Formats: sequence, structure tokens, C-alpha cells
Amino acid sequence: MEQAILSEENLASTIFFLLLKLSNTPESKAGDIDYWSVPLYRKMYKQCLEDKKLTFILPAFPAKSSNPEKTSGPLPDLGEILALKTLNDFCHEVSKIYGPGIEITICSDGRVFNDIVFVSDYDLQLYKSKISEIIEIHGFSFLKTYDLDDYYKNSMSYKSMREEFCHDFSQSIEDIKFKVREDYQYRNIFNGLHRFLKEDMNVLRGDLSRNQVAKESKTLAYQLIQRSGAWDKLLSSCFEEALRLSIHPYPIEHKKFGVKLVPSSERWATPWHNVVVKRDGEYQLMKKREALEMGAVEKKLGGKYVYFE
Repeated sequence: MEQAILSEENLASTIFFLLLKLSNTPESKAGDIDYWSVPLYRKMYKQCLEDKKLTFILPAFPAKSSNPEKTSGPLPDLGEILALKTLNDFCHEVSKIYGPGIEITICSDGRVFNDIVFVSDYDLQLYKSKISEIIEIHGFSFLKTYDLDDYYKNSMSYKSMREEFCHDFSQSIEDIKFKVREDYQYRNIFNGLHRFLKEDMNVLRGDLSRNQVAKESKTLAYQLIQRSGAWDKLLSSCFEEALRLSIHPYPIEHKKFGVKLVPSSERWATPWHNVVVKRDGEYQLMKKREALEMGAVEKKLGGKYVYFE
């Protein structure tokens, strides 16, 4: 009944308002957004007008960081459950007012660059299987998964799969280096990834000097940009009509819409780079090192999913 009395514009606005609650973009909290200036809203409105099922994609849930100062091991913990629940709850609310339906496909980029970020194929496969298990056990019926294995249909080794993927979709490293030199946005992305990799390598590669870490992490940062761009290109070809979400904060007028899945003190924080800490009855993401420094104690939900309190 509620759906029947909503015009397409009111319907799209209501759905977008629900999505804004997940936004990690400061502009989205101002309360005076011109919805028509948001590419995702315009695309969503068109799909509502055509009574199409709303299909979102979110590149996320790659694998747990192997840095023991950030996470408690390779398995999903309470953070992943909370994040998946956030996405499923959003879909559930939309389904109450939008008959054609809604789903979110989680496009895991773990296989794309796990070898670069020091995560083994074994740990990645374990993480992947447990994410699917969480979705099934908790009845998160609006969520689906997709990754590089699906695209290549497990037809080759993981190493060969990544090589084929880079050959099919990536820019050359030389082109990326040129963009980093000439484009400040690319340079900012590169600098952020370089810091991220150095942080992990300083913990995980005790056999290297600081200078060696700085040099090797620089090379890896270029590769991360290369493969990230290639994954984006692959998804664009496979999900042309999908509404694009991201765990990275973007300006509100960007074609990708940034979302935060679990509360945190940082603008960009994810369960796979952090642990969950329960404090004063509320959950928040932070590095494991920070949680321990606060005196937090490790616990397990149902004897299985780690969190700190």
C-alpha cells in the first residue's frame, strides 16, 4: 500500500535517504543535498521509473589484514557480521517500499591483490568461505558474492588467474607512474597506499631495513593501483547497470557512493583492517593494538566470532 502512493521521485528519494544513513561522506550529513547532483541517485531514479530490480555492487570483504597489530587472525570476526548486517538491513528496509526488489553483490577484490598485501591464497579462501557461511547462517538473503574466481570460473591456478586478469584489464605500470607524477589525486592515492603498505611491512618483514621497506612498498603501491583499476574495469564490464557503492569516502557528486559499514573514529575504517571493540554498550572499529592499549579484553560471540570489550 505504501509503495502504491509514492511517485517514482518520492520513492527514489526515500530509498536514497535510507542510503544516506550509511554514507561516510561529510557533505551527506549537511541535510541540504540536491539529490539530482548525485550520479547514483539519478541512476537509481531511472531504474525506479522502469520498475527494475535495484542491484548495488560493493567491492569489499577481501580478506583479513595479516598485520597482527590490526586484526586477530585470518577469520572473519564480529566486525564482518555487523557490516554484512548493515547492508542486509538497508536492503530489507528498501524491500518494504519497493516491489521490484533489491540486492547487493559483494565483489571481493581479495584474489585480485592478496599476494601484494601478504595474505596467502589459503587464508583468503578460508575467509571467503566463512563470509559465505555468515551470509547463509544469518539469513542475509539480500546479499550475494562475486570475485575473480567467478569471472574465470576457477579454470586456472590462482597465480595464473591474477596474471591473466592483469593482462586482460590493467594499465601498464609506466602509465600509472606518469599519472602519479602529473595528477594530484592519483598522487594522493599512491601516497596513502604507500603509507599503508609500509605500516604492514614494518611489522611483517622484519628481515628488511627501513630503506628496503620504503623501496619495496613503493613498487607494491604501484601494483595495487594497477590492479585496483583493473578490477574496477572488470566490474564495469560485468555489472554495467549496477549502482556503485564503495568503502572509500568520495565527494557526493562522484559516480561511486561511499558507505561506512561499522562505526569508527576514522572516516575510512573496515572490519578487515581492524577489530571490533564494545565500549559503553556500543561497537566501534579500531586497530587491535589500540584496543589492547586501552585495556580491552578479547572475547568471542558464540565461542566463535572475536571482538574486544
